[in-house]
Amino acid sequence: MKNNNFLHFIFKNFSCVDYYENLLLNGTLNCVLVVTDLNLLNHSSKINKFRKNIFVPYPLGKSILYLAESNNIIAKIILKFYIKLFKNSLLEKKIKKVIKEYNPNGIFIDQRFIPETKSNKRLNLLLNKLNLKKFSIPHAPHYRNANSMVSTKIHNVTYISNTKDVIRENNVPIEYIGYPNFGNKSLGIKYSKNSKKIILLFRYFDREDDDLCDYSNDIEFILVNIPKGFELVINPHPSLDKLKLKNILRNSKIENYNIADEIPSDEYLLCISTFTTAILNLVSYEIPLMILNTSSFQFMRKWQFVDGIYSKLNGFCENNEIFLDSIRNLDFFIANYDTKHNLKILENNFPKDASNNFLTLIE
Repeated sequence: MKNNNFLHFIFKNFSCVDYYENLLLNGTLNCVLVVTDLNLLNHSSKINKFRKNIFVPYPLGKSILYLAESNNIIAKIILKFYIKLFKNSLLEKKIKKVIKEYNPNGIFIDQRFIPETKSNKRLNLLLNKLNLKKFSIPHAPHYRNANSMVSTKIHNVTYISNTKDVIRENNVPIEYIGYPNFGNKSLGIKYSKNSKKIILLFRYFDREDDDLCDYSNDIEFILVNIPKGFELVINPHPSLDKLKLKNILRNSKIENYNIADEIPSDEYLLCISTFTTAILNLVSYEIPLMILNTSSFQFMRKWQFVDGIYSKLNGFCENNEIFLDSIRNLDFFIANYDTKHNLKILENNFPKDASNNFLTLIE
C-alpha cells in the first residue's frame, strides 16, 4: 500500500475501530481517529489504548484529551462540564488542517445511525466536498438481520459488508470483506486450564420495547450458579447500565469481580455469555464458551445466518436446565470442550483472509 494513512470519523463509540484494530495495533494501517462526539471522551479504556491516534477537533482539544486519559475524579468532573459547554463546537478549520497535514489516502465513516446535530450537518457538508475515497466501516461482525446496514448522507461511499447476507439499499456499492479483527493475538487473551478467571459477557437488560434486550433474571440466574472460587471479569455491552449491573451483583452476593470495558490481556478458563457478537471473538481466541439462550438470542435466531452460527457452537445451552448441568459439571465440561469445532464454524461463515481483503480494497 503506497499510502496507508486514513482518517476515521467516529460517532457514539469505538466499535467501528474494532473492525480493523489488529491492523492498527500492528502498524499495518495508520489512522487518525477523529472524535465527532465529545461523549467519546468518556470511553477511558479506548482513549488510553488509542491515545496517539485520537484527534479532538474542538476547542482545547489536546488538553481535554490529556484530561480524558487521566481518568480521575477531578478529570471526570471537568470533562462533564466541558462536554456540556462545547458539544456543538466542532471546529471545521481543525479538520481541514489535519487533512492537509496528514494527506490521507481515504476516509472511514462509522456504519451506524448518525444523529443530525448541527455539528454533524456541517461535517457532512465538509466530507462531501473532499475528493477522497470514502468507506463505511461495520461496527460488529454482523448485525441483527440482513436488512440492518445503515446508509449515510455522505456521498460516494463504498459500504463494507461484514456478512454475505446483506440486502442492498438503493443500489449502494457494497464490498463483502468479512471481519478482519478475529483472532487478534496482540490483545493477549488466552485459554488456560489452570486459570481461575471467568469472562462474563452481558447484554443490556430490562428495557421496554427492545427485542434485543435481556432481563435481569437472566443475569441473576447465571451469577448465582457460578461455582465459588473464581474471579469474574465482566465485559458488559457498551449500552448496559453499570449501576443496575452492580445492584444485581450485590443482590447475588458476588464479591470477587471486575467490570471491564475491554477484556484484559490474561489467561481465562471459560467465557459465559448471553447474546453478543463478542462471542465470536472468544471463539477465535479458542476459549471455551458456555452460552445461555436468553430472549435476545431468541430474537436474533430468527435470522438463519445467526442461528446457523451460535446454536451450533460447542457450549450453547438451549435452556436453563442444560446450562445448570454444564456449570455444575464444569471440570467435565472443560475437559471435553472442542474449540476446534467452534473455529470451523467461524471459518465456514467468515473469510479467513478478511484482513488482506480489507487492505486490498482501501489501497
